[in-house]
Amino acid sequence: SLGIGNNSKSIKTFKRAIFEEWQAIPQQAIDNCILSLPNCYRKVEEARGWYTKY
Repeated sequence: SLGIGNNSKSIKTFKRAIFEEWQAIPQQAIDNCILSLPNCYRKVEEARGWYTKY
């Protein structure tokens, strides 16, 4: 349980809060994550699936 109760009002409030936080993520942060993917993939590939900092 997420501690939000089991009623539709609590669930609606929870969903609204998640949506608002998701919308608050700066576009630059999203872009940086996307731009870092090739390097992340390369590091995982070099480690052959073992531990990486990613």
